[in-house]
Amino acid sequence: MTFSEERVKGPTNEAETKKIFADAGLDWKNRKERYEGLKDTIFHQVDNGEWWIAYNEEDKPISSQGIGRFEGVYLLLGLQSFAKQLEAGEGYGEGIARYVSDRHTDKPKIGSARSGGGKHIYKNKLKFKELTIKDGFLQGNEDLPTEVKSALEIASGKDRGGQMPIRKLYWMEAASWFYTLKR
Repeated sequence: MTFSEERVKGPTNEAETKKIFADAGLDWKNRKERYEGLKDTIFHQVDNGEWWIAYNEEDKPISSQGIGRFEGVYLLLGLQSFAKQLEAGEGYGEGIARYVSDRHTDKPKIGSARSGGGKHIYKNKLKFKELTIKDGFLQGNEDLPTEVKSALEIASGKDRGGQMPIRKLYWMEAASWFYTLKR
C-alpha cells in the first residue's frame, strides 16, 4: 500500500492526535515525550500546533506530521510513521510530510530532522535545504526569529543528538507577486 491524499484527516491538536493513535493501539509520542534535542525551545513551547494524520486502507492511523506558526515562519513539529509496524506499505511518512508542506506555502518552513528517515525525506525527497551551523552558530538566515535560530543551534549540538537544521522557502503564485510588485 502507498500514501493516498484521500485518506488524510486533520488538522487535530496534539492531544487529539495522541488519542487517535492510542485508540488504534499505537504509541504516538507527543513533543514532550519525543523532543530530546528541542526540549525547552520554541518548537516544544509553541501552542498553535496542528497535526495531519494519514490512514491506511483499513482506516487505521499510519503517519502524522505536525506544523505550527511562530513570528512569520512555520515550525515543523514532528513526523511520525508506523507503516513498518502495521504492514509492508511504504511512503506514508514522505506522503504526509509532502501533504502538509504543500499546504503551507506562504511562509518559510523550518525544522530539525533527527532520524535518518526524516533527514532523507526532508532533504532528498522534499528538497529542504540543510542549514549551516559553524562553531555552534547558525550561519546566515537573519530573517529567522531569534528563538528559532537559538533552537536550531541547540538541537544541532552533540549533547542534543546532532540534529540537522532544515529550511524550505515559501513560494507565491505569480499573480500574488505581480500584485505585491504593483503596490
